[in-house]
Amino acid sequence: MLGPAVSQLFAHIRRAVDRYVSERAAVHRGHPVMVQAPTSVSIEAWALDVRRDGHEDWHVHPGGWLSGVVYLDVPDAAQDPGGASDFGPLPLVGDDSLTTWSTRRLRPQSGDVLLFP
Repeated sequence: MLGPAVSQLFAHIRRAVDRYVSERAAVHRGHPVMVQAPTSVSIEAWALDVRRDGHEDWHVHPGGWLSGVVYLDVPDAAQDPGGASDFGPLPLVGDDSLTTWSTRRLRPQSGDVLLFP
């Protein structure tokens, strides 16, 4: 059984997911990501406590249709580039074919839910 704080967090995530899907369904109806949208979903979660100059390396979530990150708390120090989330092609050693796909850097704030396919 989930405690009240975790239940509130999951409700916050669910609202963000519903808004994300609704906004994209109208505009990107034929996009492959939207075409592959599942009819039912489950939320799987884990937590990272990153401190000082720690970070999570670039990675992919192969089993998910939609992935995201929730920033429960972001100290002021995280507002420099080291605390940002970069979205773009996975940097592969020696693969210059992806250099035309730009990377987008987002600076998180406490409570942000970042969602991405």
